[in-house]
Amino acid sequence: ADRKPDNWLSGRLWYDRAYAMVDGGAAPARSALMFYVKGPQWLMKSAEAMQTEGTLDEPARYAWRRAGRDWDAFGKRNIVTTFGDTIYLKESAVANETYAQLKKQFQEFAGDAYTKLVEQRTAELSPEEIAAWEKPELERSIDEMFMSHRAQIAFEVPPEEVVRAVPEEKRIKALELAQQLSTAKDKILHIDIYTNQVNYAYWEARCEAEQDDAAILARTSMYEANQMLDRGELDAALAKFDEAWQAWDDLFNKFPAMMVDDAADEVVASIERYRRLLDQPDLPEDFALKDFVRFHEMHKEGTTDPAVMEVMSVWPERYPDRDFLTELFRKVDEQAEATSPEEPAATEKQASPPEATNKEADTPEATEKEGETPDATEKQADTPEATEKQADAAEMPAATEQPSGEDKSDEKSAAQPGGEPAPMQDSDAPDAQSELTIAPPDEGLPPAPKK
Repeated sequence: ADRKPDNWLSGRLWYDRAYAMVDGGAAPARSALMFYVKGPQWLMKSAEAMQTEGTLDEPARYAWRRAGRDWDAFGKRNIVTTFGDTIYLKESAVANETYAQLKKQFQEFAGDAYTKLVEQRTAELSPEEIAAWEKPELERSIDEMFMSHRAQIAFEVPPEEVVRAVPEEKRIKALELAQQLSTAKDKILHIDIYTNQVNYAYWEARCEAEQDDAAILARTSMYEANQMLDRGELDAALAKFDEAWQAWDDLFNKFPAMMVDDAADEVVASIERYRRLLDQPDLPEDFALKDFVRFHEMHKEGTTDPAVMEVMSVWPERYPDRDFLTELFRKVDEQAEATSPEEPAATEKQASPPEATNKEADTPEATEKEGETPDATEKQADTPEATEKQADAAEMPAATEQPSGEDKSDEKSAAQPGGEPAPMQDSDAPDAQSELTIAPPDEGLPPAPKK
């Protein structure tokens, strides 16, 4: 954009030269996927560097449009997999449609044999599992996600099991159809493995998002606001920040995957500058990015809803007219409300152990049990350690005691992988903890969800 050499674009020229050599038969590519991905990625790196250095507006939009075209071409390139078949990354929709057609043909051919197997498997499911499976994925709680998964497995009758159930005169044809169905399913699996390896859906959405008017306005306004703040133009900086926050909110709801990449870190840093500029401990109640701030905190703590996180990258394509953050927090708040009525009762129980202890001491059975071991009681009372422990226990608030039989979900969340303690959760937060974590970016790739 400044008419000077760009290291990313220069590097891409060398990749283009290498691609021409391989396509011409001069040398084979050891890993076709990782070999051909670098050229498009270098265009994205160039666009990111332009934005970081303050080249925004139309030059940045053009850079991302160019990167998007290259990424799309990469998605249509034939790649020989290590499984021995040939795929292209944008083939997922076609492969799923082919599989659905073959599956329908196989089920119709099997007829009553398939129907009876499905009925048998359905009878083994609970009404709750069937209801969870029929529920839209974004409406499912964490428990319902697992139940729907079990129901999905039950409804997916293995083709070989169906082949054994059909009449003998139809078995050879059924076996041929089952093999075709199995091959089609394997192809979908191979495409998913390769697209996930390069996070194809995320970068496809990122290239589209960066060309959006909201992205241009958000980045330009935030950059200008920080420049004004550096020059001491405080009132102008506040107005420009407010304009940027509204644009970022529009962009994050439309393209939620941008909330877990480097763009989000830049926004968080600018929000902190904005808060200090306001000279107040908390952000305003009507702050445009309050939902984003809430999501960012949940994401750092690993408590975001896995059902929603799994569709972040494909959100623009699957739910084009729905706000991501609105859907996320509607579900979180509903789950919190569902668990909140039990909390007062639990608090009362937690506060009651001293009274319960006194009552137990008054009963004849308790008196007899205490009287059975007078020596042990006296020995414990005589030791300095026991005396100190009893004194410490007497000083502790009763609310911290946990009666036996109470909910121990907090104990489960207290231990994280690696032996590190988990952050304390607010009492009104959902009980269910997400097991979905986001790995840090690697070589410029965005964070990838991992279970």
